[in-house]
Amino acid sequence: MARSIHATRQPTQRDLLNIDKRASEIVAADVNDDPPMANGLDTVLPYLIETEENIQAVRDKYV
Repeated sequence: MARSIHATRQPTQRDLLNIDKRASEIVAADVNDDPPMANGLDTVLPYLIETEENIQAVRDKYV
């Protein structure tokens, strides 16, 4: 099974900016809303952590 490059490298500054932009879009009330970076990241961080834990659990089970 091929491993994703995202699972083996540290995130770049560009990756982090993309995550912040996407997080802000998720929590924005509408297209004119520009929530603070902290609001977006606080909202999506638990899901990112859970996703990473799920990926690791599957790897441990099948590798």
